[in-house]
Amino acid sequence: MIPNMRYCFLLLATAALVAYEDPSDVWMKVESDPAPAGAVAQLRVYLTEPRPIVRSSLEMTFDEDLFDSILGISVAKGINGSARYANGVLTLAMAPAVGVFEVGEDYPLFTIAVRTKEGLPEGTRIPIRFNVGNSYWLNVHGRPAKQVYEPGTLTISNEAKLTVSNVIPGGGVIEAGQTFSIMGTGFESGLRVLLQDAGYPAVLSVTPTEIVVQAKSTFPLDGRLITVMNPGGARRVYYSYPRGTTMQPSAMDALQHAVPLFSSIGTTRSLAYLGTSEGMINAFGFLNSGAKPVTVTVSSPSIQTIAPITFTLNPGDKMFQAWEEFAPAAKNAGPGYFAVFDANGPIQMVHVVVDKATGEMRPVGVYNAIPADY
Repeated sequence: MIPNMRYCFLLLATAALVAYEDPSDVWMKVESDPAPAGAVAQLRVYLTEPRPIVRSSLEMTFDEDLFDSILGISVAKGINGSARYANGVLTLAMAPAVGVFEVGEDYPLFTIAVRTKEGLPEGTRIPIRFNVGNSYWLNVHGRPAKQVYEPGTLTISNEAKLTVSNVIPGGGVIEAGQTFSIMGTGFESGLRVLLQDAGYPAVLSVTPTEIVVQAKSTFPLDGRLITVMNPGGARRVYYSYPRGTTMQPSAMDALQHAVPLFSSIGTTRSLAYLGTSEGMINAFGFLNSGAKPVTVTVSSPSIQTIAPITFTLNPGDKMFQAWEEFAPAAKNAGPGYFAVFDANGPIQMVHVVVDKATGEMRPVGVYNAIPADY
């Protein structure tokens, strides 16, 4: 019996190691609350079985006869990358800022704010489609994981009187005592607002379309789960996301429809490796979610032909440009070259490699030599 038990134990241990070495399928699902026609809704995409994933590219199709626009995207803490939307197709390239994806099933991997078309009939069910053939998830061994998606729908319901369409500001640090606004419809006197991990702020005023609240503690607003609860029991959840005001738009076609997805992890000194194959470019995104201007100095000790470059991000400013737009003299930097980004205050930063011809994007890890809260 004992040898057999040992044999069974070895089989189980081997199976466990195999399961670890080759993670099983990636399961995704989409949730959305019903919303009236013409309203803002959020599509919450969950990784239902958390896996050690190092990079992904996910493509989704939006019927432009049903969706008016995509307003913004919030990614889970510690994830960065970029998104591109054109002709009803949204492509997200994501990677963990550090290590692997650590998102649990109780928090969405990312959230998409969309506006539905005006005049859609009551009860219209809008399917949320994933293009599996154009999507992939790579595990820690660089192998693709099988993708399994649970279909999702957004239902048009004019009975859904309570909606949340915006939080102003969408991101940055909210100081204790600071006020901010929650926009939407159907707000009733006597409602309560709950901020995940930050408790109940003081509700200063309520109109049917705006709530003004005052924070009781200091916290970052980026990606914050906000729950609005009317006295009658109706509730609506909303994930805040930073917008930012674009400064110095990129002149490159491949970046015209692309937007950076910023990790909530800030930095004051980062190191990025350069060097790509022909037809590929390095692109960098920056966001100042703080309350003060931040000056960024870009240098490259490995490229002696360029002098340090300096630019300033005012509060709320964001930028997404190619490396050669930063440093034309070093646009042909090959493998082994690197750039250093020093900031006199916390910023959020993302590094993406982009295919000039196809627009395909791939996030590249940035080494945060000095991480920072913002």
